[in-house]
Amino acid sequence: MNAKSGSFKVVKPTRRLSEKVGKQGGIEMEDAMLRANAALAKVSEDFPAICSGWIDALNQALAGSEDILSPATRASILSVANDVRGQGGTFGFPLITLVADSLVKFVDSRENKASVDVSIIRVHIQALEGLVRDNV
Repeated sequence: MNAKSGSFKVVKPTRRLSEKVGKQGGIEMEDAMLRANAALAKVSEDFPAICSGWIDALNQALAGSEDILSPATRASILSVANDVRGQGGTFGFPLITLVADSLVKFVDSRENKASVDVSIIRVHIQALEGLVRDNV
């Protein structure tokens, strides 16, 4: 807006997005869904091996812990368990998601307590190991 004359000028963009993108080409939605489902199936096949790595990380984080979890150990367990919880259902392992969710809730709810029953954490990890081993 011009302050002296009180007028304004309308500026139109030279090209619209549709002109830049074009009207033909690209992948069809059906093809995109087929490719996405194939990729998901491939990763689902690899999920037990991926989850085994997370379980190893949980065991390493818990190594040497008796009744007290250090803040670093607690953070490590929560981080890994959250990953497992988020990925289990996506890749067709809903029971893994349930066990990991229980583990997250157990550890998270004891944030301000000095001692934690580490045996309960170990049982969660053993349950995850069994589910992965038996491909449940």
